[in-house]
Amino acid sequence: MTFNIRLGVAYYNLGFFNIKLRYDMYFGVNDSIIDVYLGSWNTIPIQARIDRTTQPNRTPRIMMGITYTTWVQTNYLQGDNLTVEILNLNHPNSMLII
Repeated sequence: MTFNIRLGVAYYNLGFFNIKLRYDMYFGVNDSIIDVYLGSWNTIPIQARIDRTTQPNRTPRIMMGITYTTWVQTNYLQGDNLTVEILNLNHPNSMLII
């Protein structure tokens, strides 16, 4: 399954993005770890944390930090869309950002 995330000011600069309610069920509980692959499933993933306390409806915020921010700013412009892929049977509890 894939969906898009638009790189607004916060998502481009602050090392996180929020997950829409319709995809909430595919992500773990608060403070759980998720592997995030940047650009390809063949890369070494970064470990991100799921934060369900910042959004009023408790949908996930994926906290990825400086490695994600540096990668995004190297490969994209603010306003671009990222494609996020989840539910890869070969990589459970993970997501790919391209």
